[in-house]
Amino acid sequence: MGGPPVTVPVPGKAVAVTGGAYHSVVLNEAGAVYTFGANQLGQLGRSLSSKAGVDGAGLPIDAYPRAVEGIDESESVRTIGAAFYNTFVVCKSGALYCSGENQNAQCGQGKKNLHVAMERVHELKNTKVVEAVGGYCHNLFLDDQGCVHSMG
Repeated sequence: MGGPPVTVPVPGKAVAVTGGAYHSVVLNEAGAVYTFGANQLGQLGRSLSSKAGVDGAGLPIDAYPRAVEGIDESESVRTIGAAFYNTFVVCKSGALYCSGENQNAQCGQGKKNLHVAMERVHELKNTKVVEAVGGYCHNLFLDDQGCVHSMG
Protein backbone atom coordinates (compact mmCIF):
# COMPACT_ATOMS: atom_id res chain seq x y z
CA MET A 1 0.00 0.00 0.00
CA GLY A 2 1.20 3.47 -0.83
CA GLY A 3 1.42 6.37 1.54
CA PRO A 4 0.11 9.90 1.19
CA PRO A 5 0.98 12.02 -1.88
CA VAL A 6 4.42 13.62 -1.90
CA THR A 7 5.10 17.05 -3.40
CA VAL A 8 7.94 16.83 -5.93
CA PRO A 9 10.48 19.68 -5.53
CA VAL A 10 10.59 20.99 -9.10
CA PRO A 11 11.67 24.63 -9.51
CA GLY A 12 8.90 27.00 -10.62
CA LYS A 13 5.32 26.25 -11.56
CA ALA A 14 4.77 22.97 -13.43
CA VAL A 15 2.71 23.22 -16.63
CA ALA A 16 2.99 19.64 -17.97
CA VAL A 17 3.84 16.20 -16.59
CA THR A 18 4.29 12.76 -18.11
CA GLY A 19 5.94 9.49 -17.22
CA GLY A 20 7.43 6.32 -18.56
CA ALA A 21 7.73 2.92 -16.93
CA TYR A 22 10.09 3.99 -14.15
CA HIS A 23 10.75 7.69 -14.71
CA SER A 24 8.89 11.01 -14.67
CA VAL A 25 9.17 14.21 -16.70
CA VAL A 26 8.04 17.73 -15.74
CA LEU A 27 7.94 20.94 -17.80
CA ASN A 28 7.84 24.19 -15.85
CA GLU A 29 6.47 27.57 -16.93
CA ALA A 30 9.98 28.83 -17.71
CA GLY A 31 10.36 26.05 -20.31
CA ALA A 32 12.81 23.94 -18.30
CA VAL A 33 12.44 20.15 -18.39
CA TYR A 34 13.14 18.11 -15.25
CA THR A 35 13.40 14.33 -14.93
CA PHE A 36 13.68 11.88 -12.05
CA GLY A 37 13.44 8.14 -11.49
CA ALA A 38 15.22 5.20 -13.09
CA ASN A 39 17.98 5.78 -15.64
CA GLN A 40 19.22 2.34 -16.69
CA LEU A 41 18.87 3.19 -20.40
CA GLY A 42 19.47 6.94 -20.19
CA GLN A 43 15.80 7.94 -20.12
CA LEU A 44 16.50 10.84 -17.75
CA GLY A 45 18.32 12.70 -20.53
CA ARG A 46 21.09 13.91 -18.25
CA SER A 47 23.96 12.78 -16.11
CA LEU A 48 23.06 11.55 -12.65
CA SER A 49 23.30 13.89 -9.68
CA SER A 50 25.65 13.29 -6.77
CA LYS A 51 22.60 12.15 -4.75
CA ALA A 52 21.77 9.37 -7.24
CA GLY A 53 21.78 5.79 -6.06
CA VAL A 54 20.57 2.36 -7.11
CA ASP A 55 17.27 0.57 -6.63
CA GLY A 56 16.75 -2.91 -5.17
CA ALA A 57 17.81 -4.50 -8.46
CA GLY A 58 21.02 -2.44 -8.63
CA LEU A 59 19.78 -0.16 -11.42
CA PRO A 60 20.73 3.55 -11.40
CA ILE A 61 18.03 5.82 -10.03
CA ASP A 62 17.91 9.53 -9.33
CA ALA A 63 14.94 10.52 -7.18
CA TYR A 64 15.85 14.21 -7.33
CA PRO A 65 14.42 16.26 -10.22
CA ARG A 66 17.20 17.79 -12.32
CA ALA A 67 17.17 19.58 -15.67
CA VAL A 68 17.75 17.55 -18.84
CA GLU A 69 20.92 18.23 -20.84
CA GLY A 70 21.74 18.44 -24.54
CA ILE A 71 18.98 20.69 -25.93
CA ASP A 72 20.41 23.46 -28.09
CA GLU A 73 20.36 26.76 -26.18
CA SER A 74 18.59 28.49 -29.08
CA GLU A 75 15.55 26.20 -28.67
CA SER A 76 12.39 26.82 -26.60
CA VAL A 77 10.47 23.83 -25.29
CA ARG A 78 6.88 23.45 -26.52
CA THR A 79 5.89 20.16 -24.91
CA ILE A 80 7.21 16.93 -23.39
CA GLY A 81 6.49 13.25 -23.85
CA ALA A 82 7.58 9.86 -22.57
CA ALA A 83 7.61 6.21 -23.48
CA PHE A 84 8.51 3.10 -21.51
CA TYR A 85 12.25 3.96 -21.47
CA ASN A 86 12.30 7.29 -23.37
CA THR A 87 11.90 11.00 -22.75
CA PHE A 88 10.93 13.45 -25.53
CA VAL A 89 11.20 17.21 -25.80
CA VAL A 90 9.38 18.96 -28.64
CA CYS A 91 10.65 22.47 -29.29
CA LYS A 92 8.68 25.43 -30.64
CA SER A 93 10.83 25.25 -33.77
CA GLY A 94 9.56 21.71 -34.38
CA ALA A 95 12.86 20.10 -33.40
CA LEU A 96 12.50 16.81 -31.54
CA TYR A 97 14.93 15.63 -28.87
CA CYS A 98 14.95 12.13 -27.37
CA SER A 99 16.83 10.20 -24.72
CA GLY A 100 16.79 6.62 -23.48
CA GLU A 101 16.36 3.26 -25.12
CA ASN A 102 17.15 3.15 -28.82
CA GLN A 103 17.77 -0.54 -29.52
CA ASN A 104 14.96 -0.59 -32.09
CA ALA A 105 15.73 2.87 -33.56
CA GLN A 106 12.76 4.38 -31.73
CA CYS A 107 14.81 7.61 -31.42
CA GLY A 108 16.43 7.35 -34.85
CA GLN A 109 19.38 5.57 -36.39
CA GLY A 110 21.93 6.87 -33.86
CA LYS A 111 23.49 5.14 -30.87
CA LYS A 112 21.77 2.06 -29.40
CA ASN A 113 20.95 3.86 -26.15
CA LEU A 114 21.14 7.59 -25.52
CA HIS A 115 22.63 7.64 -22.02
CA VAL A 116 24.14 11.03 -21.29
CA ALA A 117 21.89 13.75 -22.73
CA MET A 118 18.93 14.51 -24.97
CA GLU A 119 19.80 14.12 -28.66
CA ARG A 120 18.08 15.57 -31.69
CA VAL A 121 16.23 13.04 -33.85
CA HIS A 122 17.95 13.71 -37.16
CA GLU A 123 15.52 11.66 -39.26
CA LEU A 124 12.88 14.32 -38.52
CA LYS A 125 15.12 17.40 -38.86
CA ASN A 126 13.14 18.67 -41.88
CA THR A 127 9.81 17.99 -40.17
CA LYS A 128 8.06 20.26 -37.66
CA VAL A 129 7.06 17.91 -34.84
CA VAL A 130 4.20 19.09 -32.61
CA GLU A 131 3.65 16.06 -30.37
CA ALA A 132 5.57 12.97 -29.25
CA VAL A 133 4.23 9.87 -27.48
CA GLY A 134 5.63 6.44 -26.99
CA GLY A 135 4.90 2.83 -26.32
CA TYR A 136 7.09 -0.04 -25.19
CA CYS A 137 9.52 -0.29 -28.13
CA HIS A 138 8.11 2.28 -30.54
CA ASN A 139 7.40 6.00 -30.58
CA LEU A 140 4.93 8.14 -32.51
CA PHE A 141 5.53 11.70 -33.63
CA LEU A 142 2.85 14.02 -35.02
CA ASP A 143 3.95 16.79 -37.39
CA ASP A 144 2.32 20.13 -38.16
CA GLN A 145 0.86 18.73 -41.40
CA GLY A 146 -1.13 16.04 -39.56
CA CYS A 147 1.21 13.20 -40.55
CA VAL A 148 2.15 10.53 -38.02
CA HIS A 149 5.73 9.21 -38.00
CA SER A 150 6.42 5.89 -36.29
CA MET A 151 9.87 4.79 -35.19
CA GLY A 152 10.93 1.58 -33.50
